[in-house]
Amino acid sequence: MDADRRELTQLLFVEATARIEAALECAIAGQSAELAAADYVSVARRLRAVAHNLAALADAALVIAGKPDDDPRGGIEASS
Repeated sequence: MDADRRELTQLLFVEATARIEAALECAIAGQSAELAAADYVSVARRLRAVAHNLAALADAALVIAGKPDDDPRGGIEASS
C-alpha cells in the first residue's frame, strides 16, 4: 500500500473512532429510565445513523486497502 492510501485509510479509522464514541453516547443515553418513548425513538434513530456511517467508513477502508469484496463481517462470526 502506498503512503497516500495508508494515510487515507488511517484517517478513515480516526473518523470511525469518533463515530464509535458517538454510538457509545447514544447507547448510554438509551439506558436512561427517565426517557419518554419519543426520546428512545430519537436515540435509536441517532444510533442507527451512526451505525450506517460507521459501516460506510469500513467499506471505504476496504476499498482503499484493495479488498472491496471482503466478508462484511470481517471474518468474525456473527453473534446471536
